[in-house]
Amino acid sequence: MTARAETSVRTRRSGWTLATGAVFLLVGLALAGGGLWLAARGGSWYYVAGGAAVAASGVLLLRDSRAALWFYATFLLATLLWSLAEVRLDWWQLLPRLDLWFAMGAWLLLPWINRRLGAMRIDSAGNITPSRRGNTTLRVALA
Repeated sequence: MTARAETSVRTRRSGWTLATGAVFLLVGLALAGGGLWLAARGGSWYYVAGGAAVAASGVLLLRDSRAALWFYATFLLATLLWSLAEVRLDWWQLLPRLDLWFAMGAWLLLPWINRRLGAMRIDSAGNITPSRRGNTTLRVALA
């Protein structure tokens, strides 16, 4: 085995991650498209940037990249900060700004999605375990 093969092994592609990536990509493109229309009329550019971030997460998911978790966590934290700056702690105004993004982030942590992302680790005894990188960041963003 090569040095690279000893440290990681790819899992087979999953229909769940492919479907999730496609949904994230389509939602991101729709959000960015609507955001461009809104920005052209003097509205917030957040929706363009947010849509691009969700679409990029979708592309990373389609590539089975664990970086999708980091990227989505960054988007979620930025959305939280933007929302708090805009409406403070008013629950009824925060909820529509965060509910869908929270649900999509929680979906990424489900085992049938999360286990398929990125490389698996092989320890010295030959045991294969999933890499945990990215999970903590997304969990913090969701909390």
